[in-house]
Amino acid sequence: MANSIANAFKKFMGIKKEEKEEKKVKRNSKKAIKIKETKKRLKIKNKSKKNIEKGKKKELRELRLSNLEKAREKRSKQIAKERKKEERFNEIRLKNLEIGREKRSKQIKKEKKKEERLNKLRLINLEKAREERGKQIAKERKKEKKLNKSRLKNLKKARKEKIKIKHREGHHKIYYKKGEIIGLVEQQFVSYEESVPKLLHLAKFEEIIKHEKRIILKPNLTLAKAFPVTTDPNFVEEIIKYIRKHNERAQVIIAEGSGGCETKECFKKLGYEQLSEKYHIPLLDLNEAETTKKHSKKFKKYSFIEYPKVLLDGFLISLPVLKGHKEAKVTISLKNMLGCFPARYYGGNWKVGMHKWPIEYSIHDILVCKMPDYAICDASIAQLEHEINGYPKEMNILLAGKPLEVDKKGALLLGYDWKRVPHLVLADELEKNESGKIRNWDGIKV
Repeated sequence: MANSIANAFKKFMGIKKEEKEEKKVKRNSKKAIKIKETKKRLKIKNKSKKNIEKGKKKELRELRLSNLEKAREKRSKQIAKERKKEERFNEIRLKNLEIGREKRSKQIKKEKKKEERLNKLRLINLEKAREERGKQIAKERKKEKKLNKSRLKNLKKARKEKIKIKHREGHHKIYYKKGEIIGLVEQQFVSYEESVPKLLHLAKFEEIIKHEKRIILKPNLTLAKAFPVTTDPNFVEEIIKYIRKHNERAQVIIAEGSGGCETKECFKKLGYEQLSEKYHIPLLDLNEAETTKKHSKKFKKYSFIEYPKVLLDGFLISLPVLKGHKEAKVTISLKNMLGCFPARYYGGNWKVGMHKWPIEYSIHDILVCKMPDYAICDASIAQLEHEINGYPKEMNILLAGKPLEVDKKGALLLGYDWKRVPHLVLADELEKNESGKIRNWDGIKV
C-alpha cells in the first residue's frame, strides 16, 4: 500500500512538473512571439527608413546630375564666349602688329637715312680732323726741330764753358767752369764693381765722409719695379763697400719712403733686405719714421712740414737714377727728396698731398728742411720721358758731387737746359740765398 501511494504521489508530482514546464514553454513561446513581432516591426521600420534614405539619395543624385548638366551647359557657353572674345582680340592684335610693323619699317628707314647722313658727316669731320692733325704734327715737328737746335746750342755752350781734363788712370772727366770750381765728377761706366770705386776715389769721397758718424743713403724706390725705374741694389752695395773701407765707425742707414706701394715691399722685392742682412745695415721706412714739425718763412706753399728726425742728424746722400718726369721734367737727386715726405701725413698712396700745387714747390720746400749733403747718380742707363713707363737709353755714365750740380748735368744729358726746369731754378735760388745755412761742398781741386 505504501508503495502504491508513493508511486501515485510521484506520478501526481510529475504531472505537476510537466504542467509547470508546459506553462513555462507557453510563456516563453508567447515572449518569443512578441519578440518576433517586435523584430518584424523593427525590420519593417528599418526597411521603410532605408527606402526613404534611398529615395532621398536618388533625389540628391538626380539633382546633382541636373546641376552638373546645367553647369556644363553654362561652362560651354562661357567657353564659346571666351573663344569669340579671343578671336576678336587676335584679330585686333594682328591688325595692331601689322600697323606696328609698318610704323617700325618706316622708323627703320628714317633711322637708316639718319645714320647715312651721320656717317657722311663723320667722314667729313674725320677728313677735317686728319687735315688739322697733319697740320698740328707738322707744327710740332717744326717746334721739335727748333727745340733740338736750341738744345744743341745749349750743349755746345755748356761744353765751351767747361774744360775737360782726362785722367791717366781711366776714362773719366772732371768739369770746371772758367774761374770757378764745381763739385761734379763724371765716370764712364763699365761695371759697378769697377766704375763706382773709381768715381768715388776721383771725387775724394773718403775725405768727405771720414769724420761722419752717421751716413744715410737715400735710393729712389718709387715702387717695386727694377732698374732703371728704381736704384739698383748692386750700385748701392759698391757705395756701402767704399764707405766701410774708409770709415768703419760710421753708422750706415738705407732710408726711403715709397709712394707707389709699401716701402717694405720695395725693400723685399728689389733685393734691399738681402743687402741689409749681408752688411748688417738697418732699413728705415720714412713713411713710418718719427717726425718733427719744421717751420720756415722760406716755404713757398707749406705752413709746416712733418720731417723725419733721423735725416737731420746724419750725412744724407741721394742715390738717384737718371730719369725723365712727366711733371717735373727730370727726376734726379733733388726730386728724390720727395721720398722724405711721410705718406701718413701727405695723402697715403702716391703722396697725393704733395700734388696740391705744381711739384716744384713741394721739392723746394722739402729742400728748405734739408738739402742732401751729397749725390751719386747712376746714369748707366737713363729712362727717358716718363719716370715709370718711359723707355731706357744707355748713357754709360756715373755722376757724383754736389746735388744741384749733379742735377744740372743730368738735365743736360736728358736734353734740357736746367734753367727751364722749374725746381732746379728754385733750388739754385735757394742755394744762393741760403749759402750760409745749407751745407755746401766746394768740390774737387786738381
